[in-house]
Amino acid sequence: MHIKAIGIISLLLSTVLSAEIHYLSKEKIAELSKKSKFLSKPYMKIIEGIDENNTYFLDLIYRGKPVNCFIDKKTGVLYKGERYDAEGKISTFIKSPQRMAKFKKAVTDGVSFSYGNGKKDLYIFTDPECPYCRRFEQQAKGLLDDYKVHVILYPLRFHKHAPAMSEWILQGANDKEKHIRMEKLMVEDNQEYKAFESKDKKPFKYSDTVQKILNRGVQAVRFLNVRGTPAVFDEHFNKLNWGKFLQEERQKKPNASSSQK
Repeated sequence: MHIKAIGIISLLLSTVLSAEIHYLSKEKIAELSKKSKFLSKPYMKIIEGIDENNTYFLDLIYRGKPVNCFIDKKTGVLYKGERYDAEGKISTFIKSPQRMAKFKKAVTDGVSFSYGNGKKDLYIFTDPECPYCRRFEQQAKGLLDDYKVHVILYPLRFHKHAPAMSEWILQGANDKEKHIRMEKLMVEDNQEYKAFESKDKKPFKYSDTVQKILNRGVQAVRFLNVRGTPAVFDEHFNKLNWGKFLQEERQKKPNASSSQK
């Protein structure tokens, strides 16, 4: 099998995928892996595949990161990267119902709190001290009304204030209060979390309730192979480029009051 591209590329499609999805069998996946020197590498693992009319659409792990590949059935050429339909939208891999059920349980169990009444689910892994997470929250303000947003707090070890920040957020009385606290902290730079920090510089100790919430979040982190924050996933648990995602949402709502700081 000839490899057309190793770097990230984009393919423009002139047709829309059929609504009926045909998933590849384990035997077919093994056959494709065996035929391709690229797919048979030890750091490469095909998770699932879809048999389209002229293409195999593969969802795989490449050097520890989730990526998509496409194999032209006629030529055997393999493409790695993003693919777009005729309307310019990225064609995301639709996980099988069995796999979706596993993802949904692991990730929803790890949700710290949710907000919004939109029809589409959005999952955000965030660290309240992370500067990029704060930038995301600032720029996302007013843009996510179409989503039911599920937040998974993931305080990174090297952020010394993140534990107290997470504790303060999660001690909100309900999901609405937790969301308000997160916005106050990450958008308005509220400092109330400092009341939870130890003055004698001892290691931070979470309350039992908050510790359990964060532990469940870690399981979701592992399941989706989250490597950093912010990490944003759509309703099918496909990872989104959060910068592009916000840009697209901003184009839909040019009058939204998001911050560009």
